[in-house]
Amino acid sequence: MKSPCMFVLCPVALSLRGKEGIWYRGNVMDRPLPILLLREPAEFLGRLRENRLGMAQLLSLAGFVAVACALYGVVLAGWSSLRLAAYVALKFPLLFFGTTLLLALFNWLSALLLDANLRFRDVLFIAAATMSVLAWVLLALTPVTLFLVWTVAPDPAAAASPDALRLPHNIILLLHGSLLAIAGIFAILRFHLILRATLPPACNRSVLAMFWVASYALVGAQLAWILRPFVGSPFYPVAFLRPDALHRNVYEYLFHDIFPFILGQLP
Repeated sequence: MKSPCMFVLCPVALSLRGKEGIWYRGNVMDRPLPILLLREPAEFLGRLRENRLGMAQLLSLAGFVAVACALYGVVLAGWSSLRLAAYVALKFPLLFFGTTLLLALFNWLSALLLDANLRFRDVLFIAAATMSVLAWVLLALTPVTLFLVWTVAPDPAAAASPDALRLPHNIILLLHGSLLAIAGIFAILRFHLILRATLPPACNRSVLAMFWVASYALVGAQLAWILRPFVGSPFYPVAFLRPDALHRNVYEYLFHDIFPFILGQLP
């Protein structure tokens, strides 16, 4: 009997097989755009500069991100309840789409300030491509994350009290947050290293990269806070959105609640 993980690993394995794999039969022009981002990111930027990317290509990236995020969303919340897993399978793609649009706006403004000679259309496609690479990384990490979550998470029905679930909940929350942060920074810097060769000399490339990473960290994290729950909390009922979604911010929650509690559990 085949493991469910095979269906997650299969697209990633195919993307690494090379030109003889079924995804790569034919010319490089025939490769699906999500595959092209993995194998030929410079070709993607070349098409973007030559205005050969349109709405159909943007929708193809959005469709891939939606499927990958839905799969990862099930792993993200599946330990808590099946209903929350279904909610997160819908919300996680929304998180990526919202982050993409806001990133495109902030990154375009920073590109204008630093004379990067990038149109809003260029920055929108780069943001969508960054989210697609991030989705590939999360898709590849899904089996590993599933194993780690099942190892750490206790059975909510068997827990003596919500307090017994607090430590594993916080560990799982930090695990997913760290994976998203590392994968996102990797995706941004991957494209920036290729893009910087095409930027005009007047643009400060290092400052632009710092702006883009900072905007990802601030926008993505706060939007995830507003759209919570994603992991599920032992102290709140399952809901699509929290009634206090706009209260506080994610960094206040991390430094006032999560980190002090975990550090207090250390011997």
